[in-house]
Amino acid sequence: MSVQVNAFPADSIYNLDLMLLDKDGNEKEFNKLSGKIQVFAMIYTNCKTICPIIIANMKAIEKLIPENDIKNVNFSLITLDPGKDDVKILNKYFKNKKFNNKIWNLYRTTKEDTLKVALTLGLKYKKEKNNEYTHSNLIILLDDKGVVKIHHQGLDKNYSKMLKTIAEISADLH
Repeated sequence: MSVQVNAFPADSIYNLDLMLLDKDGNEKEFNKLSGKIQVFAMIYTNCKTICPIIIANMKAIEKLIPENDIKNVNFSLITLDPGKDDVKILNKYFKNKKFNNKIWNLYRTTKEDTLKVALTLGLKYKKEKNNEYTHSNLIILLDDKGVVKIHHQGLDKNYSKMLKTIAEISADLH
């Protein structure tokens, strides 16, 4: 009998055993996001308030990352509303937002696994009676092994710490 050795540090989010479904309906093991720096957030597609701001700020970060570092970075979003945000809705949303398909990903998972990811990352959310969500406005920077490096307030437009940390992690990946 062989024993599987965990390749991730104890504080890696990739220790969560869960499956993601991308905007095209392809399944992906969560730990397969490893190997690249992740600029990560949890949003839902019919949000009209904070989610568009989080996404705009993530896109601003993307534009500020130097070309030699961007190849080591992915931008990943997981929906907070897997009951409503099915693959068709995620795909349409992805196209409408004009995300760069090479480095952006939009995922859904089960309701239970959505909660696991949120709790592990320190994100809080609550479904309201009007089917809207109240949630943390965080952009989270994960290193290539899935360890949280920064909790960036999603409304904060000062990205210097985020960009500096991306450059440092990226330098270690070269």
